[in-house]
Amino acid sequence: MANYLLDTAVIVDCVRGRKATVDLLTKIASEGSLSVFGCCAVDIAEAILNNLTLVTDNIKHYPMPELNTKQIRPFNNKPNIYC
Repeated sequence: MANYLLDTAVIVDCVRGRKATVDLLTKIASEGSLSVFGCCAVDIAEAILNNLTLVTDNIKHYPMPELNTKQIRPFNNKPNIYC
């Protein structure tokens, strides 16, 4: 089981009911491992230090190789890195 750090955009998308986001978070929550935090520079450092996986829909904003990431399908549904 992994712990996850949610990008602020992911939290907003969930509140707005974006299907891809809600589906992924529901799947993660069913694993019993969802840890939800906001997202800022301090949280990114926390993600790295605590080996958390950052859930985001814009992976290019987080190019740090030491950061574990999980990308939600982009709005345009074009092939990319998917969850």
